[in-house]
Amino acid sequence: MAETVGDIQKMLVLVEHMMRNDTMTTTDADADKVLSYFAVRLQCGTQSVEHKEYIESLVSSLRHPYTTNCTAFVPRLPPPMDIFNDSYMLLAARQGAFAAPRNNFYLDAGAGVGWFRNRNQFWVADTYKQRGLKLDRAIYWEAKRSTGSFLVRGVPSEYFPAFTFYNVPVPADIGDGRNILNVLTKLAKPEDFVSIKIDIDMPYTESDWIAAIIGEGPGRPNRSVYAQLIDELFWEEHFRFRPMQDCCWMGRVDRTAFLFDALRTFQKLRYLGVRSHGWQ
Repeated sequence: MAETVGDIQKMLVLVEHMMRNDTMTTTDADADKVLSYFAVRLQCGTQSVEHKEYIESLVSSLRHPYTTNCTAFVPRLPPPMDIFNDSYMLLAARQGAFAAPRNNFYLDAGAGVGWFRNRNQFWVADTYKQRGLKLDRAIYWEAKRSTGSFLVRGVPSEYFPAFTFYNVPVPADIGDGRNILNVLTKLAKPEDFVSIKIDIDMPYTESDWIAAIIGEGPGRPNRSVYAQLIDELFWEEHFRFRPMQDCCWMGRVDRTAFLFDALRTFQKLRYLGVRSHGWQ
C-alpha cells in the first residue's frame, strides 16, 4: 500500500505508464512497494508461468489521492484534483488472465443519461477498447427519466450492436430478473471478461450487493457465483467521510461504514480476484 507522499506520486506515475502502454505489468523496482498486485498463474498442460498483474493501491478516500484538500496540513502536496479525475485507476488489459476472453461484458448500475454526459459510458468503453477488451455487450441502467434520442445521443455506430440502455431503476432484490447481478448470472460464463459498476446512490442497497459478491469471503472454500464471474468492479461506496459528505454525498451515506471499513471491503474483493476500484 502506498502511504507516503513520495509513494503515492510514484504510484501515479506507474499507473499512467501502464495505462498508456496498455499493460498491467511492469519491471519497475518500486512497483511492489507502491502498487497492489494479483499473483497470476497461467497453466497449459503440465507447464505453468507465474507473473504479477498490478493495480493501484487503495489510498485516501478511494478516489484520486489528491481530491481531498490536505494542503493546509501538508503544504508540499500537489493542488487538489477534480473529484472526477480517473487517472489513479489501472484497468484490466488483454493479457495474462484476460488474454483470450470469449466475450467482453460491461454492466453499469447508475450510468447516467447520455454517452458523453459523464465518464460512465464513453470512458469505460473507449478505455477497454484501447486496452484490447472491446465490449461485446454494454448494459446500462439509469433511474433518472429521459426520453427519445437523449438515451442514445452520441453513441458511436461501432458500439450500437453492443449497447443496451434500461431507463429504469435497478431493483434492489437480487432475485429480481432485472437486477444487475441476476442479469450477470444469466449472461456471462467464467471464460468471459466481465466488468461491472455499482453507483446508484443507495448506500445500503449497494452494500447488500457487494456483500453478495463477497459471499463467505476470501479463504473460504465456496466463492459466490458473482465472484466467480466478475473480473473487474467499480464502486463508489458512500461511507462516513466528511469531505465527500459535505461536498457531494450529503445524507446519502452508510452510517455504519467508515474509511477503514471501506478499505477492508475493497481488500476482500481483491483477495477474491476481483480487480476492484473506487469510483468517482
